[in-house]
Amino acid sequence: LGEIKDYRLQEHVMDCVVLHGPRAIKWLQNIVHVDDDGVVGDLTLGAVNSRQPFYLNLELLKVRQLFIAEIVQNRPDQAVFLRGWLKRTHTFL
Repeated sequence: LGEIKDYRLQEHVMDCVVLHGPRAIKWLQNIVHVDDDGVVGDLTLGAVNSRQPFYLNLELLKVRQLFIAEIVQNRPDQAVFLRGWLKRTHTFL
């Protein structure tokens, strides 16, 4: 992940991986339209680094927030954490 050129995007991806596991890499790969194998290789890095980081960040934020909403929808007892989770995602805007 250290080879992602934009520091803010790099930070966001790392936070996603820490909290959501390998699915975060697959989210990023889907956003940049490469095979979602969960491996950050040359193809993924090339696709990520060739795009506007601001828009990648927004797309990742959207996917992440939809995932969080799905967690709460499937497990309503998790709604107590929703505000904090969303607040954390907004730090990457």
